[in-house]
Amino acid sequence: MGTEEPVSMGNQPGGYFGAELSTHERIRFVQSQIRIAIQNHHLLYTRSLAFSKDTDLENHMKILQDLILSLGRTQLELMYQFKLEVKEKHGMSNFENVMRMESRRRAKREPI
Repeated sequence: MGTEEPVSMGNQPGGYFGAELSTHERIRFVQSQIRIAIQNHHLLYTRSLAFSKDTDLENHMKILQDLILSLGRTQLELMYQFKLEVKEKHGMSNFENVMRMESRRRAKREPI
């Protein structure tokens, strides 16, 4: 289970009301799915504290862990695709400026 491929979110018809989803919409969808899976995992973990010998809970938690990892890989691929789309649309110099600003923003948030 741990070596599964990322969840497929290809440009398939049948997105919202049958329309194809943009990369940005697909990212938001995957992030929503990650949040739901994490919340469900947290609920199962809380239950497992009370029922420590319940193997069904452990199995469901493992399935959710694998799903979260797969969704994370899908999100990463979509983010790369989105960055390429921004780069193509706005040109390299603007893309580099955005990436520099993003790295500065992250550096400020990380504790030393």
